Amino acid sequence: MSCTQPDKQKVELSAVPVPSDISGARGSGRRRLFISDNPESINDSVPFVNHMATVWHDTVKDSNSVSYRVFLWHYNRLDIPVRAAVTVSNDGVADSTNMIQISKVSVQEVLHTENFLAAGLCMAKALIGGTWNIRPPVDKSVQGGDIGIVYEMQMNPNTLSGAVVEFTVKQKKKRKRALQFMVRSVLANHDCAELRTHREPPVTPNSPHPRGSWDFADIRGNSISFDVRQGEQSVSIMGKGNDFLYKAALSYDPEHAFDNKGQYGSKYKVSVRLINRTYKAKQVAVYLNPRGGAFAGAVKIKGVTYGVPIVKAPNEACELMNVTVRAHSVLNIPLEIAIAGAASSPIAILCRTLN
Repeated sequence: MSCTQPDKQKVELSAVPVPSDISGARGSGRRRLFISDNPESINDSVPFVNHMATVWHDTVKDSNSVSYRVFLWHYNRLDIPVRAAVTVSNDGVADSTNMIQISKVSVQEVLHTENFLAAGLCMAKALIGGTWNIRPPVDKSVQGGDIGIVYEMQMNPNTLSGAVVEFTVKQKKKRKRALQFMVRSVLANHDCAELRTHREPPVTPNSPHPRGSWDFADIRGNSISFDVRQGEQSVSIMGKGNDFLYKAALSYDPEHAFDNKGQYGSKYKVSVRLINRTYKAKQVAVYLNPRGGAFAGAVKIKGVTYGVPIVKAPNEACELMNVTVRAHSVLNIPLEIAIAGAASSPIAILCRTLN
């Protein structure tokens, strides 16, 4: 398994303070984020054309190499199996010399389950820990005018299936003309459906779940500073405050995208600075505290990945660390956090001086 990292401890706290919003954040990295979570429920209302339907799409025209992270999350409510796939159509000049290459495919999938949070937790651990399953693409190259398949999974009836997929699309041979291609997440409700022929636009959404694509897959929040003399401090992240960057208006095809409110598929990077200006060493505990409902996910602390167990009420928390901050010193702790599919945000980073 690629998501066997241990979980941190869940604790109960008293008198949890109301958090302030983090001061700001920015997109991080050059990998594109592609979210396919709407329609989340695949039911009879989803229109299939020739037994296929597009859930989301994304176009790139101005680069010779593009890396993606795709977050797939769908519940098959039909009484028949459904295939889900990520495809790439080479929309450049339709000839055999205009080839694009699909490479560096990494996957974490959770198939055929009804435990949404457990599935999301597994995917978050693999994402943060980098414990992917390396796979060859279904199609290694796609010539001009054709469609290739990056990844395909089977969804059994009346179960959830999800996956995080990373891959790179680039020109097989360098050309003066930049790439022109479209990535799609596609469903097929029959074995005879040929995914390499499907070019339809996305189907009508049936819920407020997210879908869209953005030119950054990770977020870097502004550093959080905690003076141990304050006693405690709580700062909200991954919400609709100053660090809400995955807005539909900023997505490709914004008219058909939906806000990625939970920042699903993203790694949220933030540093916590513990400042001790006193003459004595201080013991400080750092927690993740839910502020919008049930939260679960994964966190990387000093290079080590842990699961964040399900925490629901504001008086519940996950203890990330309990550290000693020496007198007249600053301890900087970098964190990376990912939310599980089906979990709710925001989450607060709570620092509390214990002595």
